[in-house]
Amino acid sequence: MKISLIQITNKRNVPLSSLYLIANLEKYNHSVDLKLIDTQYIKQKQNKPLKSDLIEKAFKNTNKIVAIGCQNNMLPYMLYSIIKFKKKHPDKIIILGGYGPLEFAEEIIEKFNEINFVVKDRDPSILAKLVTNLEDNHSNIKVKGVVFKKNNKIRYTHSKKDYIDNYFFPKRHKINLKNQNLFTLLSIEGCPYKCAFCSPFMQSKKLKFRPLDQIIEEIKWALKNSNKKIKFGFIDEAFVYNKKRVYDLCNKLKENNLKIKWSCYGRINHMDEELMKKMKDSGCDSIFYGIESGSDKILKQIRKGFNSKLANDILIKSKKYFKEVTASFIWGYPFESLNDLKKTLLMIQFLNLNKIKILPHLLTVMKNTEIYLKYKQKTKFSESLSTSMNYPLKPEPKEFKNFVKNNKEIFLGYNYYDHDSFKKKIKIMNRPI
Repeated sequence: MKISLIQITNKRNVPLSSLYLIANLEKYNHSVDLKLIDTQYIKQKQNKPLKSDLIEKAFKNTNKIVAIGCQNNMLPYMLYSIIKFKKKHPDKIIILGGYGPLEFAEEIIEKFNEINFVVKDRDPSILAKLVTNLEDNHSNIKVKGVVFKKNNKIRYTHSKKDYIDNYFFPKRHKINLKNQNLFTLLSIEGCPYKCAFCSPFMQSKKLKFRPLDQIIEEIKWALKNSNKKIKFGFIDEAFVYNKKRVYDLCNKLKENNLKIKWSCYGRINHMDEELMKKMKDSGCDSIFYGIESGSDKILKQIRKGFNSKLANDILIKSKKYFKEVTASFIWGYPFESLNDLKKTLLMIQFLNLNKIKILPHLLTVMKNTEIYLKYKQKTKFSESLSTSMNYPLKPEPKEFKNFVKNNKEIFLGYNYYDHDSFKKKIKIMNRPI
């Protein structure tokens, strides 16, 4: 069966999710028309509306089944465009997936009849199984991991199967690798950390590991078929969780004479200089750390598992081994005092002096997080604020603004946690509200 797969991305860094989906679809004998919407052209400036017409163009000349993947920041634009599209093409079957709709799958199906299915579980074979089910028997959906409506009732059965084997070699032949600067790699599925600000959907009690030999084969294939200057990026949240596995990977890179440059996510309480040296010697030149606060009180409350002293120490040592070291910080916690924020800013100032790249973010309001469940009564809607989960609403057309406001319970990214010192924090951070 032919389906259209639409993904908002950066064409120089095609998301692996689309390629794993295509691999599974082709395994089930379905053909795929991949349509990429380039963020380079769609991403707005703070004072200009997003170019939503580029989304609408992607819907042209699509097959009967249209599968769409999007992140949180694009969810309102995608839903808005789908509603307009379905008015003209009511016969199309719309399947929505990705992290954007995941937390609100049931609410989306309940509220928007234009969406036929939301893939809620993370197994990349679910879409292929659903398309096969639709091809065989449209009226009797038996696929687990999918939210849909039948007889005016929401249906969903969790897929508990171990699905790491469904992350087999992605179909990269569908894209032009010559235009890619970064070749992303997934070697571990899941995240073992329990940060209070993160969604439980992102967290896993059990990690799923892909065979390292399979990763090595992907790297070899990329070097053969792409720009020789391409860099590799491991997108595993738990990349350094198992040190022995990192050592094994570094050894395999050496054994196979793969002289590549690569990046990864680090974790302060799982790093040491011996590991840093091993990673550097095998080509790692960039590492990202989620620090999230310079206050030990906040670090304890959000359960990061380390203190500010250890964070400073590991970050400075990392700079000795890696060309680029990035540290992200979050501000705007409802339990964060002005003194806590000042400690964060002092730490940022210290790290800046040591040439650590800093990424500060306003705390994102996310459903089902520990912080949200405790402080959801303090959330407040804003047209001006932007977080990692949304673009500012203020410059958008009135019709789109009304759409978002009428569905505020789904688009939580336009909210912040209001508290006594928040307005003072806004002034300190020089942000609109």
